[in-house]
Amino acid sequence: MQSTQQPALLLQRALDSSVTGVVIVDALQADQPVTYVNAAFEAMTGYTAAEVIGHNCRFLQGPDRTQPARHVLRHAIDTGTPVTAVLTNYRKDGTRFLNELTLSPIRDRKSTRLNSSHRCISYAV
Repeated sequence: MQSTQQPALLLQRALDSSVTGVVIVDALQADQPVTYVNAAFEAMTGYTAAEVIGHNCRFLQGPDRTQPARHVLRHAIDTGTPVTAVLTNYRKDGTRFLNELTLSPIRDRKSTRLNSSHRCISYAV
């Protein structure tokens, strides 16, 4: 008989070892703080989990706060629909990169969270 903890542990390992950056935020909290990032996100952005958890991911946009994709993302968040958009983001060292961001709502009886996958799609920006 398989323990209920085994699938949860397997899921955790899958997220931790994914080559795609994964971020989970609490969509019901003010400013939608990050609650989880995986190692691929840390490697892509240069930020550690400790630096990101508890903050909104908009800091990755640096000075580029007028990107049209932000409106697409905001609408998807407000309506609870999945979406993929490309944002210009900045690594901790200031290097600019194109981030293909996919948002997917995760709902349970207690809360709504957003899962986002991040993929660097720039080779030389």
